[in-house]
Amino acid sequence: MKLCSILFLILCTTAPIFGDKAPERVDTATALRSLEELKFDSQLHKKAASLDAMLDDGLMSVDEGGMLFTKTSYLESLHDSSPTQLRIETMKVKLYDRMAIVVGIYEETGVKAGEPYHRHCRFIDTWAFKNSKWILIAATATSMIS
Repeated sequence: MKLCSILFLILCTTAPIFGDKAPERVDTATALRSLEELKFDSQLHKKAASLDAMLDDGLMSVDEGGMLFTKTSYLESLHDSSPTQLRIETMKVKLYDRMAIVVGIYEETGVKAGEPYHRHCRFIDTWAFKNSKWILIAATATSMIS
């Protein structure tokens, strides 16, 4: 996951060379996959600063239980659970002009309120190219019935 952190830093420091124009589509899809991997790794390791940098201040996020989070409440919720595994199974990127939708499936195990849990969820993340970088503006997850 150090590679993801390095890629994120490269993206943040090289984004200004693109100005307000989004980079090429193939590179963008690869960059967004790396950002998603970094997002999941940051959730697993409770790296609030890393998440803070990639989340829009107006973030709207709905978890698998249907609870709505703002950026602030989302970052605060990192302390409520202790995931031991968070793994992306699949991920597809759909690109638009200055927007992207990432749809995928992840598996998570851990402990919440002293009880072990296992989740298998589908997620949909909406990214926008703002201020010369990709930023997460909306996210949702829904539990998958196996």
